[in-house]
Amino acid sequence: MLACDDEPFNLKSIKIIFKSAMRYIGRNPLFVDELLDTASDGNEAVEAVIRAYEMFGIKYSLILLDLSMP
Repeated sequence: MLACDDEPFNLKSIKIIFKSAMRYIGRNPLFVDELLDTASDGNEAVEAVIRAYEMFGIKYSLILLDLSMP
């Protein structure tokens, strides 16, 4: 999963929400830190997608984007 937002508070909030969801479904919330990558702008997000695919062959199953980012 990849979360992209230019506000650090929002990225922290997304992690908290995902950790709560993991607890709700009976999973270990510590894995959220490993499963959730973050980016602070559009360029960083594109680089993260390319890097994940080229280095590990991973395609993100979920990408959350802020609609108004620099």
